[in-house]
Amino acid sequence: ETITKNSNTQIAMLFEDIIAKRNRIIHSFQITYQGNQILATKDKNNNQFIITSKYLLDFISQNEELSTKLHTFRGF
Repeated sequence: ETITKNSNTQIAMLFEDIIAKRNRIIHSFQITYQGNQILATKDKNNNQFIITSKYLLDFISQNEELSTKLHTFRGF
């Protein structure tokens, strides 16, 4: 049985978004931007963007949100 069979699709959609962000972080590469070494990545359309602190904090926040939703779903 899957979570989406016993719940709405909210948990699954959040999980998919987290996976996509995780993949962007894992497959990032170093670039020099304004004299600093930073991480960048490309999306599926080959558009490059910088992995900012906000991006990382959003990723962490979404993981916390998923953990809370799963905890509630499991009835704890």
